[in-house]
Amino acid sequence: MVRLTMSPKLAVMAAAIVAMVNATPARAALPVVKVSTTALNFASTNPSMTLTQTVTVTSDQPVQLGAYNVSYTSPGNWLTVFPPNFNPPQTTPVTFTLYVTPGSLPAGIYAAQVAFSTTVPIDTVNSATSFGVFLTVGSGGGGTTSQTVTVAPTSLTFNFVPGGNVPAAQAVTVSTSDSSAVNISAQTNDGAKWLLFTPANLTTPGTLNVSVNPASLTGGTYTGTVTVTASNNVTQIPVTLFVGSAGLTVDPGSISISAPQNYGLSAYQPIKITAGAAIPIQINAATADGNWLQVDQNSATTPATVNVRANNSGLAQGTYQGSISVQSGPSNVASVPVTLTVGAPAVLSLSPSNLTFNYQMADPSPTTQSVRIGSLNSSVQTFTVAATTTDGGKWLIAGASPSSTPGAVNVGVNTDGLAVGTYTGVINVLAGIVNASPQPIVVTLIIRSAPLPTVQSVTSAASYAPGTVAPGEIVTIFGANIGPKSLALPPNGTVPTTLSTTSVTFDGIPAPIYYASSTQTSVQVPYGIAQGQTVIRVTYNTAASVATTLKSQLALPGLFTANSSGTGQAAALNGDLSFNSAANPATRGQALVLYGTGEGQTSPPSVEGVKVPTVLPLPQTPLSVTATVGGQSAIVQYAGETPGLLSGLFQINVVIPNGAPVGPAVPVQVTVNGQPSQANVTVAIQ
Repeated sequence: MVRLTMSPKLAVMAAAIVAMVNATPARAALPVVKVSTTALNFASTNPSMTLTQTVTVTSDQPVQLGAYNVSYTSPGNWLTVFPPNFNPPQTTPVTFTLYVTPGSLPAGIYAAQVAFSTTVPIDTVNSATSFGVFLTVGSGGGGTTSQTVTVAPTSLTFNFVPGGNVPAAQAVTVSTSDSSAVNISAQTNDGAKWLLFTPANLTTPGTLNVSVNPASLTGGTYTGTVTVTASNNVTQIPVTLFVGSAGLTVDPGSISISAPQNYGLSAYQPIKITAGAAIPIQINAATADGNWLQVDQNSATTPATVNVRANNSGLAQGTYQGSISVQSGPSNVASVPVTLTVGAPAVLSLSPSNLTFNYQMADPSPTTQSVRIGSLNSSVQTFTVAATTTDGGKWLIAGASPSSTPGAVNVGVNTDGLAVGTYTGVINVLAGIVNASPQPIVVTLIIRSAPLPTVQSVTSAASYAPGTVAPGEIVTIFGANIGPKSLALPPNGTVPTTLSTTSVTFDGIPAPIYYASSTQTSVQVPYGIAQGQTVIRVTYNTAASVATTLKSQLALPGLFTANSSGTGQAAALNGDLSFNSAANPATRGQALVLYGTGEGQTSPPSVEGVKVPTVLPLPQTPLSVTATVGGQSAIVQYAGETPGLLSGLFQINVVIPNGAPVGPAVPVQVTVNGQPSQANVTVAIQ
């Protein structure tokens, strides 16, 4: 067997591919799974026409979806889901397509339920693992129906706190285009009977009353659906019920604010409010001696953070009392006492007293900013600084230079580990005099997500042919923001599935990465992709590209070339293992070794990112392989994986025909399963 020798580019690539790194991050308990729809409605226009809609399943943590099943509440077999199964399980986000063919179904409403399983436990209260599918077939089987069903409002929300009043029923106006009668039904995602309605039958236009009975429910969020079914159409009303716990929790339990006299607005101090479920709350500030206490919002939904501050303008030196009340119902109230201490007038000047840092994910950290500290009188003042954040994180950094006036406070931020969002903090500057009150520098950090990765094309890494891929093929992805700004290579010759926060999936299957950069990333297509079409996603810094659908087929051979352009001199070896070139041509009748990718799955099966064995049986393609040199058929001695290197690198050993033409650029081509490699690839023959 001829051993592998490659062009410099291929040699670098081969040296980098030594093992697939399967580092699975720890998952938090009970991930939340969401389906992009609670119900899909189809209306046929032709009994033989197949209708399609796409559904996406997402989760706040990676979850693998197992098998799903379709159950019909009426005569069925009109619904098909593709891919036909999740085997092997696919990792969220997962997209699949529903195909509906009315066929010979008579006019009427048909319903089905699609449910899927997960390989890990999920949050049964907040997750959705099934959805309904409704097919409306008009008169004559597949005929068009013009009937419409209209409801107002289109969704309902109820809130309940144990010990409080049961929410009042809500009215829904129901009408149809032909003033026909409708039937009403209800279903809850958890199976409990908390969702109620009257009447069960209604002549339109009419009023439907929907209510809830939460007496037996614990704290949490519950969802259900009220279905309105007419003779030739159907619509659904999503219903959400928030059940709070018996009490609210506030942290901290009390707040103290100190400020120099007539300083104006103090820095915000946060109150974190939680309950046993997501429930709406009202927040109010109260004082006995002026309106000096403020909150940044008067209504929210738990969990929530409310920021509190004081305005001591016009207040004399002394101590003042106030309180913040948090309320979700008549008997569900929490109170936070607030103490304001107005101290001696300020002796320091702060310029500026507010700072804002803007940071975009993957960019260099924001530069340090400075606040000038001066004295408000003729005396030199010493001062100290202390940094705090509303979220309790350690991202805010401050230091005095020097620590006396005129001086400065240097302020920086550490964005490591922070998610997208807005963060606030305070640097308290305290003068070194008796009874001094801290003077705040308010700091805001705004973290924006990196631009979404954009996939522009996916090509063979050998031929650069775009648009179609094969199992196990090495491909190059071109786009924007699909990796780090500087080229990232795997450490120690590995091929991990995550490189510099870049990851790529095909049909949810992670792909081994050869290198990653902002505009060009190279990976190996997993062998388990679906045939016909495959869906690729690129994720960089937690931002995911939109799903890109590519054609897929059993094989798509491409030959590597010496100049890495996809055309010209092939990356090939002569029979003596020397590089084939115009200066070192091969001899007719001798062996020639070509290298490529895209031969598809092998026998025995290959695994992406795994080194090919060097003992028999070697993995070879079971598909038909032919080759031509100078337009003449060449004997193929071997067509399969390259022993000792990673899978995906296709080696083809051929015998140069005795009648082949000679010259520095003789065309060579390989065909697998009827698919030819690219044209304009040549070898040198003497």
